[in-house]
Amino acid sequence: MKKVLVVLLSFLLTVTAVPVAAAGVYNPDAIKFTYSGHTFQRESETVYTLSATKRLSSGEIIMPETQTLTLSVEDGAGIDLSGISAKMKSEAGKKDIRLTVVSSSAKEAKININFAHSRVSTSLNLTDEILIYNKEGKVIRSVLFAYDTPYFQDEHESGFNSLTAWAGEWDVMDGESFKTSGLLDVYQGSGVLTYTYKAQGSQGVKAFYLNPEGNFTFLNGKTVLTNINHSAKAVHKIQIKCKPDYLARMKEDLEDSLGRYGQNTIQYVFDDIVVEYADGCLIGGALDPIYLGYQATLRVLGKTSLKTSGRSTTSVKLTWQKMSGVDGYRIYRSTKKNSGYKKIKTLSSKYTSYQDKKRKSATAYYYKIRPYRNVVPSGKTKKVVFYGAYSPVHKSGTRPKKASFTMKKRGRRLKITNKKVSGCTGYRIYLKSGKKGKYKRVKQLNGSRKRTWYTKKLRKKKVYYVRIRAYKQISGKKYFGSYSKSKKIRI
Repeated sequence: MKKVLVVLLSFLLTVTAVPVAAAGVYNPDAIKFTYSGHTFQRESETVYTLSATKRLSSGEIIMPETQTLTLSVEDGAGIDLSGISAKMKSEAGKKDIRLTVVSSSAKEAKININFAHSRVSTSLNLTDEILIYNKEGKVIRSVLFAYDTPYFQDEHESGFNSLTAWAGEWDVMDGESFKTSGLLDVYQGSGVLTYTYKAQGSQGVKAFYLNPEGNFTFLNGKTVLTNINHSAKAVHKIQIKCKPDYLARMKEDLEDSLGRYGQNTIQYVFDDIVVEYADGCLIGGALDPIYLGYQATLRVLGKTSLKTSGRSTTSVKLTWQKMSGVDGYRIYRSTKKNSGYKKIKTLSSKYTSYQDKKRKSATAYYYKIRPYRNVVPSGKTKKVVFYGAYSPVHKSGTRPKKASFTMKKRGRRLKITNKKVSGCTGYRIYLKSGKKGKYKRVKQLNGSRKRTWYTKKLRKKKVYYVRIRAYKQISGKKYFGSYSKSKKIRI
Protein backbone atom coordinates (compact mmCIF):
# COMPACT_ATOMS: atom_id res chain seq x y z
CA MET A 1 0.00 0.00 0.00
CA LYS A 2 1.18 3.54 -0.64
CA LYS A 3 0.02 7.12 -0.52
CA VAL A 4 -0.27 9.21 -3.67
CA LEU A 5 -0.76 13.00 -3.59
CA VAL A 6 -2.09 14.66 -6.74
CA VAL A 7 -0.85 18.18 -7.49
CA LEU A 8 -3.91 20.22 -8.42
CA LEU A 9 -1.99 22.66 -10.58
CA SER A 10 -1.33 19.85 -13.04
CA PHE A 11 -4.88 20.56 -14.21
CA LEU A 12 -4.44 24.30 -14.65
CA LEU A 13 -4.05 24.21 -18.42
CA THR A 14 -7.49 22.61 -18.75
CA VAL A 15 -9.23 25.22 -16.62
CA THR A 16 -11.05 28.04 -18.36
CA ALA A 17 -8.92 31.15 -18.09
CA VAL A 18 -10.21 33.95 -15.92
CA PRO A 19 -9.05 37.37 -17.10
CA VAL A 20 -7.69 39.52 -14.28
CA ALA A 21 -7.19 43.25 -14.67
CA ALA A 22 -3.91 44.63 -13.34
CA ALA A 23 -5.01 47.64 -11.32
CA GLY A 24 -2.60 50.57 -11.11
CA VAL A 25 -0.03 49.24 -13.63
CA TYR A 26 2.56 51.85 -14.62
CA ASN A 27 4.25 51.29 -18.00
CA PRO A 28 3.94 47.50 -17.70
CA ASP A 29 6.19 46.59 -20.62
CA ALA A 30 9.13 48.40 -19.06
CA ILE A 31 9.53 45.80 -16.30
CA LYS A 32 10.79 42.35 -17.31
CA PHE A 33 10.38 39.20 -15.20
CA THR A 34 12.21 35.93 -14.82
CA TYR A 35 10.99 33.20 -12.47
CA SER A 36 12.69 30.16 -11.01
CA GLY A 37 9.42 28.22 -10.74
CA HIS A 38 6.74 27.07 -13.16
CA THR A 39 4.56 29.35 -15.27
CA PHE A 40 1.76 28.94 -17.77
CA GLN A 41 -0.03 31.20 -20.21
CA ARG A 42 -3.57 32.50 -19.76
CA GLU A 43 -4.89 34.58 -22.66
CA SER A 44 -1.36 35.64 -23.60
CA GLU A 45 -0.51 36.62 -20.00
CA THR A 46 2.02 34.72 -17.88
CA VAL A 47 0.76 33.17 -14.66
CA TYR A 48 3.44 32.45 -12.03
CA THR A 49 2.78 29.43 -9.81
CA LEU A 50 3.76 27.82 -6.53
CA SER A 51 2.86 24.25 -5.62
CA ALA A 52 3.26 22.02 -2.58
CA THR A 53 3.59 18.39 -3.59
CA LYS A 54 2.90 16.51 -0.35
CA ARG A 55 0.75 16.79 2.75
CA LEU A 56 1.33 14.69 5.87
CA SER A 57 -1.45 12.85 7.70
CA SER A 58 -1.09 15.50 10.41
CA GLY A 59 -2.41 18.01 7.90
CA GLU A 60 0.92 19.84 7.39
CA ILE A 61 2.33 20.36 3.91
CA ILE A 62 5.93 19.63 3.05
CA MET A 63 7.23 23.10 2.27
CA PRO A 64 8.46 23.40 -1.34
CA GLU A 65 11.66 25.14 -2.37
CA THR A 66 11.49 28.90 -2.25
CA GLN A 67 11.05 30.38 -5.72
CA THR A 68 12.50 33.72 -6.84
CA LEU A 69 10.83 36.31 -9.05
CA THR A 70 13.39 38.64 -10.58
CA LEU A 71 12.37 42.09 -11.86
CA SER A 72 14.57 44.14 -14.19
CA VAL A 73 14.34 47.39 -16.18
CA GLU A 74 16.44 48.70 -19.02
CA ASP A 75 18.26 51.99 -19.08
CA GLY A 76 16.01 54.91 -19.83
CA ALA A 77 12.81 53.15 -18.69
CA GLY A 78 12.21 55.81 -16.05
CA ILE A 79 11.39 53.23 -13.36
CA ASP A 80 13.39 52.88 -10.14
CA LEU A 81 13.15 49.41 -8.52
CA SER A 82 15.04 50.37 -5.37
CA GLY A 83 12.94 50.19 -2.22
CA ILE A 84 10.09 48.21 -3.79
CA SER A 85 7.67 46.09 -1.76
CA ALA A 86 5.24 43.33 -2.72
CA LYS A 87 1.88 42.07 -1.42
CA MET A 88 -0.68 39.47 -2.44
CA LYS A 89 -3.93 40.95 -3.69
CA SER A 90 -6.48 38.57 -2.08
CA GLU A 91 -7.04 38.11 1.65
CA ALA A 92 -6.46 34.37 1.26
CA GLY A 93 -3.21 35.03 -0.57
CA LYS A 94 -2.02 37.40 2.15
CA LYS A 95 -2.51 34.61 4.70
CA ASP A 96 -1.11 31.79 2.58
CA ILE A 97 1.86 33.29 0.72
CA ARG A 98 4.99 34.96 2.08
CA LEU A 99 6.68 37.49 -0.23
CA THR A 100 10.16 38.67 0.76
CA VAL A 101 12.10 41.32 -1.16
CA VAL A 102 15.67 40.04 -0.79
CA SER A 103 17.36 42.70 -2.89
CA SER A 104 16.46 45.83 -4.78
CA SER A 105 18.39 48.37 -6.78
CA ALA A 106 17.44 50.90 -9.39
CA LYS A 107 17.52 48.33 -12.23
CA GLU A 108 16.93 44.95 -10.55
CA ALA A 109 15.00 43.48 -7.62
CA LYS A 110 14.40 39.95 -6.36
CA ILE A 111 11.37 38.63 -4.48
CA ASN A 112 11.42 35.25 -2.76
CA ILE A 113 8.07 33.42 -2.80
CA ASN A 114 6.92 30.52 -0.61
CA PHE A 115 4.01 29.42 1.54
CA ALA A 116 3.67 31.38 4.75
CA HIS A 117 3.53 28.23 6.91
CA SER A 118 3.02 24.46 6.74
CA ARG A 119 -0.65 24.66 7.79
CA VAL A 120 -1.93 26.30 4.61
CA SER A 121 -5.33 24.75 3.90
CA THR A 122 -6.27 26.44 0.60
CA SER A 123 -6.26 23.68 -1.99
CA LEU A 124 -6.32 25.86 -5.11
CA ASN A 125 -6.22 29.60 -5.82
CA LEU A 126 -6.19 30.28 -9.56
CA THR A 127 -6.91 33.98 -9.75
CA ASP A 128 -4.62 35.81 -7.38
CA GLU A 129 -2.10 38.55 -8.11
CA ILE A 130 1.18 39.86 -6.73
CA LEU A 131 1.08 43.64 -6.42
CA ILE A 132 4.43 45.45 -6.64
CA TYR A 133 4.78 48.89 -5.05
CA ASN A 134 7.51 51.52 -5.55
CA LYS A 135 9.09 53.21 -2.55
CA GLU A 136 6.37 55.88 -2.62
CA GLY A 137 3.74 53.17 -2.10
CA LYS A 138 2.30 53.31 -5.62
CA VAL A 139 1.45 50.10 -7.51
CA ILE A 140 3.80 49.97 -10.49
CA ARG A 141 3.04 46.43 -11.65
CA SER A 142 0.87 43.41 -10.89
CA VAL A 143 1.47 39.85 -12.05
CA LEU A 144 -0.93 36.94 -12.15
CA PHE A 145 -0.24 34.23 -9.58
CA ALA A 146 -1.73 30.81 -8.82
CA TYR A 147 -0.92 28.33 -6.08
CA ASP A 148 -2.11 25.02 -4.74
CA THR A 149 -1.61 22.53 -1.93
CA PRO A 150 -2.47 18.84 -2.18
CA TYR A 151 -5.12 16.96 -0.36
CA PHE A 152 -5.03 13.25 0.47
CA GLN A 153 -5.49 10.95 -2.49
CA ASP A 154 -4.74 7.27 -2.37
CA GLU A 155 -3.78 4.14 -4.24
CA HIS A 156 -4.06 0.83 -2.42
CA GLU A 157 -4.08 -2.93 -2.82
CA SER A 158 -7.17 -4.85 -3.85
CA GLY A 159 -9.50 -6.13 -1.14
CA PHE A 160 -10.62 -2.71 0.06
CA ASN A 161 -13.70 -1.36 -1.68
CA SER A 162 -14.51 2.25 -0.87
CA LEU A 163 -18.27 1.76 -0.53
CA THR A 164 -19.05 -1.77 0.69
CA ALA A 165 -17.67 -0.89 4.12
CA TRP A 166 -20.25 1.89 4.50
CA ALA A 167 -23.80 1.27 5.66
CA GLY A 168 -26.67 2.78 3.73
CA GLU A 169 -28.69 2.38 0.56
CA TRP A 170 -26.93 2.04 -2.80
CA ASP A 171 -27.82 4.63 -5.41
CA VAL A 172 -26.41 6.04 -8.63
CA MET A 173 -25.94 9.63 -9.79
CA ASP A 174 -24.26 10.67 -13.06
CA GLY A 175 -23.00 7.12 -13.49
CA GLU A 176 -21.33 6.97 -10.07
CA SER A 177 -22.46 4.63 -7.31
CA PHE A 178 -22.80 6.04 -3.81
CA LYS A 179 -24.19 5.18 -0.38
CA THR A 180 -26.86 7.48 0.99
CA SER A 181 -27.44 8.44 4.63
CA GLY A 182 -31.02 9.69 4.54
CA LEU A 183 -32.58 13.14 4.85
CA LEU A 184 -31.22 16.48 6.07
CA ASP A 185 -33.56 19.30 7.08
CA VAL A 186 -31.79 22.48 5.95
CA TYR A 187 -33.84 24.68 8.30
CA GLN A 188 -32.70 22.88 11.43
CA GLY A 189 -29.49 24.44 12.64
CA SER A 190 -27.52 21.28 13.46
CA GLY A 191 -27.01 20.06 9.88
CA VAL A 192 -25.60 16.75 11.12
CA LEU A 193 -25.23 13.66 8.91
CA THR A 194 -24.48 10.21 10.29
CA TYR A 195 -22.62 7.44 8.47
CA THR A 196 -21.53 3.99 9.65
CA TYR A 197 -18.23 2.46 8.57
CA LYS A 198 -16.86 -1.02 9.35
CA ALA A 199 -13.07 -1.40 9.34
CA GLN A 200 -11.89 -3.79 6.62
CA GLY A 201 -9.05 -6.31 6.56
CA SER A 202 -6.76 -7.00 9.49
CA GLN A 203 -5.90 -3.40 10.28
CA GLY A 204 -7.79 -0.98 12.47
CA VAL A 205 -8.66 2.56 11.39
CA LYS A 206 -6.20 5.18 12.58
CA ALA A 207 -8.15 8.30 11.60
CA PHE A 208 -10.87 9.80 9.44
CA TYR A 209 -10.20 12.99 7.48
CA LEU A 210 -12.41 15.57 5.81
CA ASN A 211 -11.27 17.97 3.12
CA PRO A 212 -10.28 21.18 4.99
CA GLU A 213 -11.59 23.18 2.01
CA GLY A 214 -14.81 21.15 1.85
CA ASN A 215 -18.28 21.72 3.24
CA PHE A 216 -18.11 19.62 6.40
CA THR A 217 -16.39 19.20 9.74
CA PHE A 218 -16.68 16.48 12.34
CA LEU A 219 -18.78 17.29 15.41
CA ASN A 220 -15.63 18.51 17.19
CA GLY A 221 -15.35 21.28 14.58
CA LYS A 222 -12.17 19.78 13.11
CA THR A 223 -11.42 17.91 9.89
CA VAL A 224 -9.44 15.13 11.59
CA LEU A 225 -11.07 12.47 13.79
CA THR A 226 -8.77 10.23 15.83
CA ASN A 227 -10.83 9.63 18.99
CA ILE A 228 -12.20 6.34 17.66
CA ASN A 229 -12.00 2.58 18.23
CA HIS A 230 -8.75 1.51 16.55
CA SER A 231 -9.50 -2.21 16.67
CA ALA A 232 -9.70 -4.33 13.53
CA LYS A 233 -13.28 -4.87 12.30
CA ALA A 234 -14.54 -2.06 14.54
CA VAL A 235 -17.78 -0.38 13.52
CA HIS A 236 -17.52 3.42 13.47
CA LYS A 237 -20.43 5.83 13.72
CA ILE A 238 -19.20 8.92 11.90
CA GLN A 239 -21.09 12.16 12.36
CA ILE A 240 -20.24 15.14 10.19
CA LYS A 241 -21.65 18.63 10.37
CA CYS A 242 -22.41 20.99 7.50
CA LYS A 243 -20.61 24.31 7.64
CA PRO A 244 -23.09 27.19 8.13
CA ASP A 245 -22.41 28.78 4.74
CA TYR A 246 -22.95 25.44 3.00
CA LEU A 247 -26.23 24.89 4.86
CA ALA A 248 -27.34 28.35 3.70
CA ARG A 249 -26.42 27.55 0.08
CA MET A 250 -28.41 24.31 0.17
CA LYS A 251 -31.38 26.21 1.54
CA GLU A 252 -31.16 28.67 -1.37
CA ASP A 253 -30.86 25.77 -3.84
CA LEU A 254 -33.96 24.12 -2.43
CA GLU A 255 -36.03 27.30 -2.40
CA ASP A 256 -35.00 27.86 -6.03
CA SER A 257 -35.87 24.24 -6.91
CA LEU A 258 -39.26 24.63 -5.22
CA GLY A 259 -39.98 27.79 -7.17
CA ARG A 260 -38.82 26.44 -10.54
CA TYR A 261 -39.85 22.79 -10.46
CA GLY A 262 -42.00 22.30 -7.36
CA GLN A 263 -39.36 19.99 -5.86
CA ASN A 264 -38.71 20.15 -2.13
CA THR A 265 -35.85 17.63 -1.96
CA ILE A 266 -32.44 17.46 -3.70
CA GLN A 267 -29.96 14.58 -3.76
CA TYR A 268 -26.37 15.55 -2.90
CA VAL A 269 -23.20 13.45 -3.27
CA PHE A 270 -19.75 14.29 -1.92
CA ASP A 271 -16.30 12.68 -1.79
CA ASP A 272 -14.67 14.71 1.01
CA ILE A 273 -13.86 11.83 3.36
CA VAL A 274 -10.66 9.79 3.61
CA VAL A 275 -10.00 6.80 5.88
CA GLU A 276 -6.48 6.14 7.16
CA TYR A 277 -5.60 2.67 8.42
CA ALA A 278 -3.01 1.84 11.08
CA ASP A 279 -0.45 0.79 8.46
CA GLY A 280 -0.73 4.15 6.67
CA CYS A 281 -3.06 3.07 3.86
CA LEU A 282 -5.45 5.83 2.81
CA ILE A 283 -8.87 4.89 1.44
CA GLY A 284 -10.63 7.59 -0.54
CA GLY A 285 -9.51 10.52 -2.62
CA ALA A 286 -9.27 11.17 -6.35
CA LEU A 287 -7.99 7.74 -7.36
CA ASP A 288 -10.63 5.82 -5.43
CA PRO A 289 -13.16 8.33 -4.10
CA ILE A 290 -15.66 7.46 -1.39
CA TYR A 291 -18.96 8.73 -2.75
CA LEU A 292 -21.44 9.29 0.06
CA GLY A 293 -24.81 10.91 -0.35
CA TYR A 294 -27.78 12.40 1.43
CA GLN A 295 -30.98 14.19 0.52
CA ALA A 296 -31.51 17.76 1.62
CA THR A 297 -35.12 18.79 2.07
CA LEU A 298 -37.40 21.67 2.97
CA ARG A 299 -39.75 19.26 4.72
CA VAL A 300 -39.84 19.28 8.50
CA LEU A 301 -37.98 16.29 9.90
CA GLY A 302 -38.27 15.05 13.44
CA LYS A 303 -41.20 15.43 15.78
CA THR A 304 -41.96 16.56 19.28
CA SER A 305 -44.06 14.91 21.98
CA LEU A 306 -46.79 16.03 24.34
CA LYS A 307 -47.04 15.96 28.12
CA THR A 308 -49.76 17.03 30.52
CA SER A 309 -48.53 19.63 32.99
CA GLY A 310 -51.86 20.32 34.63
CA ARG A 311 -55.55 19.51 34.54
CA SER A 312 -58.83 20.61 36.11
CA THR A 313 -62.44 19.54 35.75
CA THR A 314 -62.78 21.57 32.54
CA SER A 315 -59.29 21.93 31.07
CA VAL A 316 -56.07 20.12 30.17
CA LYS A 317 -52.72 21.92 29.94
CA LEU A 318 -50.36 20.45 27.36
CA THR A 319 -46.62 21.10 26.99
CA TRP A 320 -44.02 20.04 24.43
CA GLN A 321 -40.38 20.48 23.57
CA LYS A 322 -39.51 23.39 21.27
CA MET A 323 -38.25 22.47 17.80
CA SER A 324 -35.75 24.52 15.81
CA GLY A 325 -36.41 25.72 12.29
CA VAL A 326 -40.20 25.56 12.43
CA ASP A 327 -42.82 28.31 12.29
CA GLY A 328 -45.36 26.76 14.62
CA TYR A 329 -47.42 23.78 15.74
CA ARG A 330 -50.88 22.33 15.18
CA ILE A 331 -52.66 20.46 17.97
CA TYR A 332 -55.30 17.80 17.39
CA ARG A 333 -57.77 16.17 19.79
CA SER A 334 -60.06 13.15 19.83
CA THR A 335 -62.02 11.08 22.33
CA LYS A 336 -60.79 7.93 20.53
CA LYS A 337 -57.19 6.82 20.27
CA ASN A 338 -57.11 5.80 16.63
CA SER A 339 -59.66 8.03 14.90
CA GLY A 340 -61.72 11.18 15.03
CA TYR A 341 -58.91 13.72 15.46
CA LYS A 342 -59.74 17.35 14.77
CA LYS A 343 -57.47 20.38 14.75
CA ILE A 344 -58.12 22.47 17.84
CA LYS A 345 -55.34 25.07 17.72
CA THR A 346 -52.53 26.50 15.56
CA LEU A 347 -49.75 28.20 17.49
CA SER A 348 -46.58 30.03 16.48
CA SER A 349 -43.17 28.58 17.32
CA LYS A 350 -42.77 30.81 20.40
CA TYR A 351 -45.30 28.66 22.27
CA THR A 352 -44.48 25.39 24.03
CA SER A 353 -47.74 24.98 25.96
CA TYR A 354 -51.48 25.16 25.39
CA GLN A 355 -54.50 24.99 27.72
CA ASP A 356 -57.41 23.11 26.19
CA LYS A 357 -60.43 24.69 27.90
CA LYS A 358 -64.19 24.04 28.12
CA ARG A 359 -63.74 20.30 28.31
CA LYS A 360 -66.17 17.82 29.78
CA SER A 361 -65.26 16.72 33.31
CA ALA A 362 -63.97 13.20 34.06
CA THR A 363 -63.33 12.56 30.39
CA ALA A 364 -60.32 10.99 28.66
CA TYR A 365 -58.95 12.88 25.66
CA TYR A 366 -56.31 11.92 23.11
CA TYR A 367 -53.96 14.52 21.65
CA LYS A 368 -51.40 14.78 18.85
CA ILE A 369 -49.18 17.64 17.73
CA ARG A 370 -47.15 18.29 14.60
CA PRO A 371 -44.85 21.16 13.56
CA TYR A 372 -45.17 23.18 10.39
CA ARG A 373 -42.93 25.42 8.33
CA ASN A 374 -43.75 28.21 5.89
CA VAL A 375 -41.46 28.45 2.87
CA VAL A 376 -41.67 31.11 0.16
CA PRO A 377 -40.16 29.64 -3.05
CA SER A 378 -37.71 31.77 -5.02
CA GLY A 379 -39.52 34.05 -7.42
CA LYS A 380 -42.88 33.48 -5.71
CA THR A 381 -44.93 35.39 -3.16
CA LYS A 382 -47.28 32.67 -1.93
CA LYS A 383 -45.93 30.51 0.88
CA VAL A 384 -45.88 26.73 0.83
CA VAL A 385 -46.63 25.01 4.13
CA PHE A 386 -44.72 21.85 5.07
CA TYR A 387 -45.92 19.75 7.99
CA GLY A 388 -43.79 17.49 10.14
CA ALA A 389 -44.76 14.09 11.49
CA TYR A 390 -47.43 13.70 14.14
CA SER A 391 -46.26 13.13 17.68
CA PRO A 392 -47.10 9.87 19.42
CA VAL A 393 -50.66 9.87 20.75
CA HIS A 394 -50.84 11.39 24.21
CA LYS A 395 -53.68 10.28 26.45
CA SER A 396 -54.85 12.80 29.00
CA GLY A 397 -58.12 13.95 30.49
CA THR A 398 -60.00 16.07 32.97
CA ARG A 399 -60.64 15.57 36.65
CA PRO A 400 -64.11 14.62 37.92
CA LYS A 401 -66.40 17.15 39.50
CA LYS A 402 -66.68 17.63 43.24
CA ALA A 403 -68.41 14.65 44.84
CA SER A 404 -71.23 14.74 47.38
CA PHE A 405 -72.95 12.20 49.58
CA THR A 406 -75.65 11.59 52.16
CA MET A 407 -75.03 10.05 55.55
CA LYS A 408 -77.33 8.47 58.15
CA LYS A 409 -76.67 6.79 61.45
CA ARG A 410 -77.69 3.14 61.72
CA GLY A 411 -76.95 2.18 65.31
CA ARG A 412 -73.19 2.39 65.72
CA ARG A 413 -72.72 2.28 61.95
CA LEU A 414 -72.92 4.98 59.29
CA LYS A 415 -74.84 4.53 56.06
CA ILE A 416 -73.02 6.49 53.35
CA THR A 417 -74.49 6.97 49.88
CA ASN A 418 -72.62 8.82 47.17
CA LYS A 419 -74.30 10.91 44.50
CA LYS A 420 -73.33 10.00 40.96
CA VAL A 421 -70.49 11.96 39.30
CA SER A 422 -70.66 11.41 35.57
CA GLY A 423 -67.62 9.91 33.89
CA CYS A 424 -65.64 9.14 37.03
CA THR A 425 -63.99 5.77 37.60
CA GLY A 426 -64.78 5.53 41.30
CA TYR A 427 -64.94 7.16 44.73
CA ARG A 428 -62.91 7.15 47.89
CA ILE A 429 -64.46 7.63 51.33
CA TYR A 430 -62.45 9.12 54.21
CA LEU A 431 -63.20 9.04 57.93
CA LYS A 432 -61.64 10.69 60.97
CA SER A 433 -62.34 10.55 64.67
CA GLY A 434 -62.51 13.86 66.50
CA LYS A 435 -61.86 17.33 65.23
CA LYS A 436 -58.09 16.94 65.57
CA GLY A 437 -57.91 13.46 64.10
CA LYS A 438 -56.51 12.64 60.67
CA TYR A 439 -58.60 11.44 57.77
CA LYS A 440 -58.04 7.87 56.71
CA ARG A 441 -59.33 6.19 53.60
CA VAL A 442 -61.87 3.58 54.66
CA LYS A 443 -63.42 2.54 51.38
CA GLN A 444 -62.95 2.71 47.62
CA LEU A 445 -66.04 2.35 45.47
CA ASN A 446 -65.52 1.38 41.84
CA GLY A 447 -67.70 2.77 39.07
CA SER A 448 -69.52 6.06 38.74
CA ARG A 449 -72.99 4.88 39.75
CA LYS A 450 -74.75 5.66 43.01
CA ARG A 451 -73.62 3.28 45.74
CA THR A 452 -74.39 2.72 49.45
CA TRP A 453 -71.82 1.57 51.92
CA TYR A 454 -71.93 0.91 55.70
CA THR A 455 -69.02 1.51 58.01
CA LYS A 456 -68.01 -0.96 60.66
CA LYS A 457 -69.31 -0.37 64.20
CA LEU A 458 -67.93 2.84 65.60
CA ARG A 459 -67.26 3.85 69.20
CA LYS A 460 -70.08 5.31 71.22
CA LYS A 461 -70.13 8.97 72.24
CA LYS A 462 -67.42 9.76 69.66
CA VAL A 463 -67.70 12.45 67.00
CA TYR A 464 -66.80 11.39 63.47
CA TYR A 465 -66.20 13.36 60.29
CA VAL A 466 -66.74 11.98 56.79
CA ARG A 467 -65.80 13.24 53.34
CA ILE A 468 -65.64 11.77 49.84
CA ARG A 469 -64.03 12.48 46.49
CA ALA A 470 -64.34 11.04 42.99
CA TYR A 471 -61.44 10.00 40.76
CA LYS A 472 -60.80 9.36 37.07
CA GLN A 473 -58.26 6.74 36.11
CA ILE A 474 -56.22 7.61 33.00
CA SER A 475 -53.36 5.45 31.73
CA GLY A 476 -53.28 3.60 35.05
CA LYS A 477 -53.08 6.70 37.22
CA LYS A 478 -55.89 8.14 39.35
CA TYR A 479 -56.75 11.83 39.08
CA PHE A 480 -58.97 13.10 41.88
CA GLY A 481 -61.67 15.71 41.99
CA SER A 482 -62.13 18.05 44.93
CA TYR A 483 -63.11 16.72 48.35
CA SER A 484 -66.72 16.98 49.26
CA LYS A 485 -67.80 19.09 52.19
CA SER A 486 -67.09 17.24 55.46
CA LYS A 487 -70.05 16.00 57.46
CA LYS A 488 -70.05 15.61 61.23
CA ILE A 489 -71.96 13.00 63.27
CA ARG A 490 -71.95 11.75 66.87
CA ILE A 491 -72.43 8.05 67.59
